[in-house]
Amino acid sequence: MTKSFRSNNVTAKQLAKLSGFSQATVSRAFLKHSPIKRETKDKILGIAKELGYNPHTFNKILSIDKSGIVALVITYFHNQFYSQVIKSFSQQLQAMGYRVLVFFEEGDINNTIEELSNYRIDACIITSFDLDDNFNAPFPTLLFNRVNDNIPLHSVESNNYKGGALIAQHLMSLGHEKIAFIAGEETASTSIKRERGFIDTLQQAGLKIFKRVVGHYDAKKTMQAMDTILKKDLPTAIFAANDYMAIAAMDAIRYDYKLKIPEAISVAGFDNIKASAWKSYDLTTVSQPIEQMVQKALEIVFAKDGIHKLSVDVQLVVRSSTK
Repeated sequence: MTKSFRSNNVTAKQLAKLSGFSQATVSRAFLKHSPIKRETKDKILGIAKELGYNPHTFNKILSIDKSGIVALVITYFHNQFYSQVIKSFSQQLQAMGYRVLVFFEEGDINNTIEELSNYRIDACIITSFDLDDNFNAPFPTLLFNRVNDNIPLHSVESNNYKGGALIAQHLMSLGHEKIAFIAGEETASTSIKRERGFIDTLQQAGLKIFKRVVGHYDAKKTMQAMDTILKKDLPTAIFAANDYMAIAAMDAIRYDYKLKIPEAISVAGFDNIKASAWKSYDLTTVSQPIEQMVQKALEIVFAKDGIHKLSVDVQLVVRSSTK
């Protein structure tokens, strides 16, 4: 054993280096019900004892009812909206005396929930997942930027229906009648409500969606879907269910089809991510108030007086991508 590490101030990083395991595995070894092999746990604990390593944080967690940890489960991390969400949750939770445990999940959310049970978290905030009606968790849980009325879970979303209506009103006020729509995931409550508000408002004016494709909230799939929109009869405007897809659509319009925005086609999105304000895009969009949404989420996630499902107001942000 390397004696230079023997100290009461040995860190988890040093222990991980000496044991040959990751820091995450080292941390889990100190949990009562750690999801690692027994031999792995014994090896780490043995080296920790020899080094005099004392995981103060985990000892404290195991000895009290509350851990001071809130889990944040994220998918679609490539979307700037969620990097802003992580930052806001981290800052606001830290101000409340909590720490954030971030999980990135693109598969089965139930596996993540099971793993989170080993961390004795105080609450879990799930973003972007479309949960099935049988979902259940052993700790306070909140859906962020999604809603499922069939599950007794707290949720916070923006007024997606109103946002879709605002885009339709804006584009019609500019004289557009041939308007295409790029949907996100077909089962996502965000995309469904944005499209519904958009369609209802068009119908009130005697219009309907000119062309519709599905971008799956993915840049590559959106650019591929643009072939359907831009071949033959062109729309005069496009509304994408989020900014990430709108930006991908703008790149396809400019670089694949050599068309100008907004002279040939106007483009609008939803979210108001930071990139939407960049000069190269200057995207008309609907702003979701992230700070307010996060604040509301943290106000209700620990509530014990029933289930709270909140909707936060949105605003239209007009920029030069529409004309």
